[in-house]
Amino acid sequence: MKIVNSEFAEFIQDLTSWHEQKVADLQLVLAKPDASISLGNGLPDIQAGSEKAKGVRIGIILALSVLGELPFSFDEDDDDGDY
Repeated sequence: MKIVNSEFAEFIQDLTSWHEQKVADLQLVLAKPDASISLGNGLPDIQAGSEKAKGVRIGIILALSVLGELPFSFDEDDDDGDY
């Protein structure tokens, strides 16, 4: 059964790109433990090394464990078309 069309393929590609970017953003915070954390939206920065920063990083570790990898894969060029 072929359920793939161009809109669906575009949606999956957008979702995959969004997920990859969010994971990369979270991993960047973990990779830079000596940097302050900017929350944006007019919120004050969280100073590196503070208890709040440690808590945020623990939250990011938990978020990454939940986000992990997407529970599906998609190859638009797959010949059989079954998804």
